[in-house]
Amino acid sequence: MSGQKLRIKYHPAKKEIVFSRVFSSKEIPITAESGSVLLKYSNQKGTFVLQNFGNTFFEDILEACDGERSVQLEVITTKRDYEDFEQMLEHFNETSDIKITATLLAELPDMDATYEAVKKHGEDSIDILDKSRKDFYNIGSNNDKVKACISRFSKEIKNAVKRIEEKIAILDKDTVNVCFSGPYSSGKSCLINALIGQSILPVAINPETAAMFRICSPLPDEHIKVCFHIEDADDSFSEIIWDQDSEMFSFISGPSENITRKEIQNVINDCKGKPQFEQVCNILTVLNENNNIGRTIEVYYPIALDNQHIQFTIYDTPGTDSNVYEHTSILKDALAEQTHSILVFVTYPNGISGSGNRTLLSYLNDAEQNAEKSMIDLGRSLFVINYADSLDDEQDFEKLQTAKITNRDLGNTNDGNSFSIRLSDKKLYFTSAKYGYVAAAAKRSALTKKDQRLLNSGTSRDICEPELGHYYRFNHCAASEIATERSNKQNIEAFQRAVEAKDYPEQLWIASGLFALNNAIVEYGEKYAAAVKAHSIIDSVDKALGGLQRNAQSIEHQNTKDIQQVNREIEDIRTAISDSIATARRKRELVDGNQIPESDAQELGLDARSVEQQRNDTIKKIEKILLSAPQRILKTLNNSYNPNETTFTQAKESDIRRIIMEAASDYINHYEEKRKDLLEAMRDGFIKDIQKSIRRNGKLSQAAKDYLVTIETPEVEPFQDAEKYSELLHRHKFEKRFLWVNKTFMDRKNYLKDLKSQLRKDVGKRADDFKKNYCESLTAILHKVEDEFNMNMETYSDTLRAKLEDKEAMEKIREKILSAAESLQQCQDRLNEVIWEETHD
Repeated sequence: MSGQKLRIKYHPAKKEIVFSRVFSSKEIPITAESGSVLLKYSNQKGTFVLQNFGNTFFEDILEACDGERSVQLEVITTKRDYEDFEQMLEHFNETSDIKITATLLAELPDMDATYEAVKKHGEDSIDILDKSRKDFYNIGSNNDKVKACISRFSKEIKNAVKRIEEKIAILDKDTVNVCFSGPYSSGKSCLINALIGQSILPVAINPETAAMFRICSPLPDEHIKVCFHIEDADDSFSEIIWDQDSEMFSFISGPSENITRKEIQNVINDCKGKPQFEQVCNILTVLNENNNIGRTIEVYYPIALDNQHIQFTIYDTPGTDSNVYEHTSILKDALAEQTHSILVFVTYPNGISGSGNRTLLSYLNDAEQNAEKSMIDLGRSLFVINYADSLDDEQDFEKLQTAKITNRDLGNTNDGNSFSIRLSDKKLYFTSAKYGYVAAAAKRSALTKKDQRLLNSGTSRDICEPELGHYYRFNHCAASEIATERSNKQNIEAFQRAVEAKDYPEQLWIASGLFALNNAIVEYGEKYAAAVKAHSIIDSVDKALGGLQRNAQSIEHQNTKDIQQVNREIEDIRTAISDSIATARRKRELVDGNQIPESDAQELGLDARSVEQQRNDTIKKIEKILLSAPQRILKTLNNSYNPNETTFTQAKESDIRRIIMEAASDYINHYEEKRKDLLEAMRDGFIKDIQKSIRRNGKLSQAAKDYLVTIETPEVEPFQDAEKYSELLHRHKFEKRFLWVNKTFMDRKNYLKDLKSQLRKDVGKRADDFKKNYCESLTAILHKVEDEFNMNMETYSDTLRAKLEDKEAMEKIREKILSAAESLQQCQDRLNEVIWEETHD
């Protein structure tokens, strides 16, 4: 096999790599039939990111070349991606006995050219689809069946156009979304403050009241401002802006004569004279802590990350371990809102395992399974372990480098419901946000006295010592060794420049790990964001083309010999669909419509034992809180000690309320998670059984089978719940003279008795409500699947009859669909010619 060459084509916008062998200038594509080890890369169509791979990638190339002592690669890609490829290859060759050489055979257009080509591709596709939809109505048939077909096809095209328009609108924006997520106390807000350059976000917030902050730089002609909703007022939308003359904020819209507005205004007044960023932080703090403020708050404030090429929108989300149910929805909404964004998952060294990661990992697991629906660019997401200054030695860092983020406690990760993310496969960064922030604040002249002391502290000096700090040393860029080395080299060189310039804040900025993280986010914005957004347009047009081809084929393949034959085929279709659905439904229908199988009830936490366990666990926690400090000591000495009354404090009331809320929230979250898993499993199994039954039906034509089995998978509707708890506690408190003062006590014995009764009632009712909800949800999702298959049946049947009753009109429809599909294919071919156009030296 001497003289063998391997050719590689890679396009960042299509996130696609293609391999072929070259013999005597003849190119032979590597296809599925070859069984090549390289297929695992080319099969990642739409998800392959070249820079995420390292030595293993080149080892597989050597394996594919059957032990050749030297391998030649011909590469076709963009100039920027080839530069990365060269460095990756150089790093591999340093440690490999077999050398790989590469040449840039041809250069693909850069992302600016691709950007314009893809945008035009989307616009041209919209014109083609719109013209096709209008042409349907020029056919002129009076046949009701033909009109029904035109209406259905027109609606399908209209939806496709809408999807493409949405993607183009996104492409025109120079904004990249950066969504920060992770457990409470992981330092997300401090990290964001460091990247913004000033401390505008409140830190150490109360987990029960946390909002989501959306932060972006104001446009050149816009004010610095904060937008939010005051929900205890009719005119809820409120906006406060910075007034340069008075050097303070003022309301320009919002309700008048409102208590919540007055509280905010008082804070605004108290802030006068403080630095602008401190005023913003104080205002955001009061907004965050007020339950009458909507949980999404928009902040328009200059972001240091921004540059002339790209602007960033930062999302600061509630902790993934929040016990407040509303926060689960806020977090999911924030992630769902991301339009091809970068996710930054922030945690602390002890936070990589445990149930606190459940919400995020569940979402990412869904995103992995439904990549085409996900807006998060998972392949380029960043993972940050903060509080690096709390780690003692290099072994601690090394353990975390290869650890897993999981939703289970360590030692209990074999559960089938356990999700995990291997950090060794991801872009991992170690940071100390606390010290990174004071470095950023020093550069922006925003240091407080406390910040100044931290900047001058011994720990700060230690972080700048190569053997003690310099946390970037432990970063890695997924599996790419060269990308990791290149990043570290940039850090080392930048630090040396800062030393030579005697710029201590810059030294601390680099050593704290913030310099590397900042660069990774900016690189994403400049290098990948346009490619990712471009891919979404290409994908949307591909789907529209597939829909046109499917509809044209369904008309072409239908038999139209006579009315009896058509009616027989329609009857066969109806019988096949009906029988298939009935058979598949019998396996999933609940007994008497509301009897959940015991195994499912246990998994959902709705069986009697689970309900009783939840109630008892809550009572035990509250019993401990009720005891005073001396009573707790006596309880430790004598377990049977059970006082009838105890002191009452506001702290106890707050703790009891928190425990009850946490218990309810845990129960709701558990039910929601398991409900989704079970319903989706039921739905998918239902669809597969129906499809299998249709395919095995001997009376149906292949054309009918192909059409009928293809449906849009219905989404499981999200679960919603908003339960409040009563003020039971206050009914059992009383005043009593103690020594020389009146003191508040509570009737512990009777309170616990009433609490048990109330919890039994509430938890039992919640479980009953959940049972009802699950039964209704299962019925609903099965009906949705039925509706999809029945709609296919009706569409196919209408098309059959329409073609029989007005064959000429249906042929015209088919011709117009084919014409649109052909134009769309030509449009796609033109795009490929542009973005795959090879420029040779």
